[in-house]
Amino acid sequence: MKPHAPLTLEELQHAQDNIRGAVARTPLVQLNVDLADTEIYLKLENLQPIGSFKLRGAINAIRNTDSKKLEAGVWTASMGNMAQGVAWAAREIGIKATVVVPIACELETGAPLAPSLAAGEPVTITTKPVPRYASGFSGAPSVAEEMWPILSSVVDDSLLMSVHELATTIRLLVERNHIVAEGAGAAAVATALAGLAGTGKIACVVSGGHIDLDELNQILSPPD
Repeated sequence: MKPHAPLTLEELQHAQDNIRGAVARTPLVQLNVDLADTEIYLKLENLQPIGSFKLRGAINAIRNTDSKKLEAGVWTASMGNMAQGVAWAAREIGIKATVVVPIACELETGAPLAPSLAAGEPVTITTKPVPRYASGFSGAPSVAEEMWPILSSVVDDSLLMSVHELATTIRLLVERNHIVAEGAGAAAVATALAGLAGTGKIACVVSGGHIDLDELNQILSPPD
């Protein structure tokens, strides 16, 4: 498979124009916590119509595709957010959308990027079971070969957090800013709160807000 090339500024600007009016222009708000030398800001992509930033990519991809190719419909493989994005975008122009939902590794996760960057090449890790609210981190135990060239050229490091830090951050977002985020959606905030992203002004994308209500209740009411 041909490796992906880095996006150009022109491509980003084209995508911005392409999706204008079709997605919400989400706000940037400050996280209501007092930190001595850090201000954390939240880009609330969980407020998109589908609850996730992935509506942006889905609409851009479909609008960039020749209308003749779209006559047979579109499809995607997704555990949720991209599925909703593609379905939403397909409905917008009146075409069929098919979604393949992988479930085999729903309760497992892994972090292959950090050790791959350290090694200078893709490595394979052993995945570990996690709560369902962290299933947004689920995936293959290694970085996809076609993605490695671009990742290794533009990413310096991968910041990791514990499941406990993730749950604490989800609860803090609800308590301090009245924002509901899924596990993956709260990940950037968790690393910023842990000091892993440095100091000063830090912007965190809250990328999604889909979380099971029973699990949210457990997070908000932890055992004594």
